[in-house]
Amino acid sequence: MTKKNDDRFFIIAEMLRREDCMEEIFENTIIDRYFLHKIKAIVDFENEIRKAPKSVKILRRAKERGYSDGFISRAWNMTEREIYDF
Repeated sequence: MTKKNDDRFFIIAEMLRREDCMEEIFENTIIDRYFLHKIKAIVDFENEIRKAPKSVKILRRAKERGYSDGFISRAWNMTEREIYDF
């Protein structure tokens, strides 16, 4: 995680998904807390998508935030076409 490469973002997101301590992540990466909170907000919204299948409100927010039909379909166990038609 201390290596500065493209994979670090995904590792940090996964650590936040597993509810690792944000302060510990900060201490190990020295990434500004502002950006860590932004990554956490993305992870939290991904969880919100997963917990609300077939919610028009969540679908609208997800599409406004740039989530793909593919991501949403996997989260909701639907096909991309079903998401598109929804």
